Amino acid sequence: MRTKNTSNHAFHHPNGRKQIWDRVFYYDNVEAATDFLAESSFYQFAYHQVVTKQIVKTEFILGVAKPTCRYD
Repeated sequence: MRTKNTSNHAFHHPNGRKQIWDRVFYYDNVEAATDFLAESSFYQFAYHQVVTKQIVKTEFILGVAKPTCRYD
């Protein structure tokens, strides 16, 4: 992956040091961000996180609802 030279963009850190945007990998670099998504496991990890969250929510709702259900 390539980084874009953006040394003319900078901001001042609260402790007085000047921060150069060259150290921020994805700043103003669409190609690098696209390459990251294509070459990494980002989608698999994000999907796993979403599925896990939904399972936990479902278990919680079922746990709350169970005492209110009648078993005849």
